[in-house]
Amino acid sequence: MLKKNAAQARDASIKQFLSDGSAYWGENFRLYTSRWKEEVRGNTDTQIDNIYHASRRGIMVRESLVRALPTDDPLFNDPRQAGEGYPFDNLQMSSLRPGTPVYTLTKEQRPTLAICRFTSGNWLGS
Repeated sequence: MLKKNAAQARDASIKQFLSDGSAYWGENFRLYTSRWKEEVRGNTDTQIDNIYHASRRGIMVRESLVRALPTDDPLFNDPRQAGEGYPFDNLQMSSLRPGTPVYTLTKEQRPTLAICRFTSGNWLGS
């Protein structure tokens, strides 16, 4: 159950933001290139275990950003449109406060795909 929901959330973000036809802007008001998309897509290549591991439980010790993709780069809609662009970062999903219990789904240290009561399969910022 956890694997399916987390994988669906991860794959939906990849499809929405990193597909060949997607057009999003960076903080320099320029379109992200296909090279940037490939670099971020490479960071999303993770295996989610089917098996529960007690050792992957954790508690947040500092505030952390919860992002749709494993990058700290902001991603904006067309800044020429009213109400779009800066400061509305499409990748910023939430933040986790210290003391929030989390369960990490990936073996790697960073980027970390995690779930908690508030999120399902999003990336914890560094």
